[in-house]
Amino acid sequence: METKRFQPVRSQMGVSLQGIRLFALCAAVACAFPAVSAHAAEIKVPGDCKTIQKAIDKAQKGDTVRVDKGTWKEFVTLKPGVALLGSGAAATKLKAPESGGSVLTIPDSDWTWVDGFAVESDPEGRGVDASKCRFTLSNCVISGCKEGLALKDCFQTVIRNCLFWNNQTGVRSLDSDFTLSANKFEANADAKQGLLAHQSSFGSERNAFIGAEWGIHVTGSGFALIQSNVFFRNSEGGINLESKAALKIRNNIFAESERGIYLYFGKAAVSCNDMFNVKAPYVLSGEESGNEEPFKPDPGTGELAADPLFADISKGDFRLREKSSCAGTGDRRVVFNPGTPVDMGCYPAREKDDIGPSEDAKAREACRPDPDRLVANNVGEEYAYIRRVRCACGGSFKVEMQGLGEENGRPCDTLSAKCTSCGKARSFKFDISRFFPHD
Repeated sequence: METKRFQPVRSQMGVSLQGIRLFALCAAVACAFPAVSAHAAEIKVPGDCKTIQKAIDKAQKGDTVRVDKGTWKEFVTLKPGVALLGSGAAATKLKAPESGGSVLTIPDSDWTWVDGFAVESDPEGRGVDASKCRFTLSNCVISGCKEGLALKDCFQTVIRNCLFWNNQTGVRSLDSDFTLSANKFEANADAKQGLLAHQSSFGSERNAFIGAEWGIHVTGSGFALIQSNVFFRNSEGGINLESKAALKIRNNIFAESERGIYLYFGKAAVSCNDMFNVKAPYVLSGEESGNEEPFKPDPGTGELAADPLFADISKGDFRLREKSSCAGTGDRRVVFNPGTPVDMGCYPAREKDDIGPSEDAKAREACRPDPDRLVANNVGEEYAYIRRVRCACGGSFKVEMQGLGEENGRPCDTLSAKCTSCGKARSFKFDISRFFPHD
């Protein structure tokens, strides 16, 4: 994939506006991320400790707990700054030892990372319960829970490449700021919603919401950017806006559902969405009468009602075929290069990766465990990620160079690193679109 030099927008003083934002963000990160000890430890389970919780209790800020294959029946509570890494969702299962409760609790954490687990609870319990923290959850499968992931007062949180399967609610957020990127929400018939967001601000991009009553349900105030997602066979509808929140909804595909976008006590900027086999694409409910009536999307440019030509619905493959009307017809305001074609839906036609973890609970083939561009909310998160990744030889990586560029019209931060053991070079690319707010 060719990387182009990112050309920032210039202010009248000749200084890049994006550069100003990045400079300010770097300064903030320097204060927010204290230096991590150069002697950060790696604690192995069961090699060094027999249980995950004992390993976490032993760990210090900056340490990594690595869990081997197997099923671990524990209620686990993380500590601030400790990373918890499994051996892949098909190999490492964290299961509730009894009914109810939260399998994994993340309290008051400045930054942490959870990767590579299958987390399983029951219809009365939670998979992951996070409060007052900033963290990344990646490459995990969360299934069978009343709430797969519960967020409260969380900030700068990233959920990426996960499968939320057969939960009553996939993700529930309260007073939180987070990003959903490249996740799959698959539900059974009585599931309520993939995402329930209350008093929260979030971005949802390249996610698939399948089979619940609602794909996304938004209540309370806040801001949300919902773009490049697929909403498929949700019995009540794709998006339910029941709040005064400000939403931008664009480049999504809604298919085979009762409703597409349902507005109640709310407004949304809607453009470039495809509504295929949706009985009521745009529905407005009267605040007093409760009657439902159609509304005209605003600005409404680029709206379609065409067959998206998914590659194979029976296998859950929502890639676009070559002649899809959704290919290249999306809203181009989502990229920095106006000449870059944009597709609707969660699978860009020019890319070959899948949505979801590298190995899920149903042993499907899925996406690359290390995608080309990881979503990052801040610079500190990029360095923390690389600090905890290991080379194939087992060595750690040291960053040697950082560069700002552009791929497919979007800003991309590239960190070049070298293994401290074998000397192998490796590049890490981070999608930093959230660094540069744009319309």
